[in-house]
Amino acid sequence: MSMASHEFRTPLSTILSATNLIERQNEVGQEEKRIKYLSKIKISVKNLVGILNDFLSLSKLEEGKVISQPTLFDLVEFSESLVEEIQGVKKQVR
Repeated sequence: MSMASHEFRTPLSTILSATNLIERQNEVGQEEKRIKYLSKIKISVKNLVGILNDFLSLSKLEEGKVISQPTLFDLVEFSESLVEEIQGVKKQVR
């Protein structure tokens, strides 16, 4: 439960910080900063949705509602695609 709490707290803190910054950046000419903070909010919300979906999936597995079906996959290809995805997110955050 403490791990779940931490996983939710981080994106929620980001959302709260970004909304506070948006409130302060309400002058003309601050559009770029507002867009940057809104992007952070969107990314954090997507992260929260992903975390919730993961918890729901784990819960369904534990309850026996979903039966896992292991499959073989190319670990190198998967790792490369994961690195590409992370690089894309990394560029968006900056």
